[in-house]
Amino acid sequence: MVENILKAGMKKGMIRRLPPHEIAAALSHLIRAAAIDWMFLQPKEPLVSKTQIILDIFLNGVRNHDH
Repeated sequence: MVENILKAGMKKGMIRRLPPHEIAAALSHLIRAAAIDWMFLQPKEPLVSKTQIILDIFLNGVRNHDH
């Protein structure tokens, strides 16, 4: 399912053409890491509060594009 969404994004030119399975796995790993941290650290904010940072890292990476 996620792979199909990624493939559609590739066809529209919104997502780089990389192996969809590997991209889906990377997204899954980001989500899983955030969930595990949230469970162990037990922060006051809900897990859903991590959505924006996960999407930002997934879609834009961590590199500063200004340099």
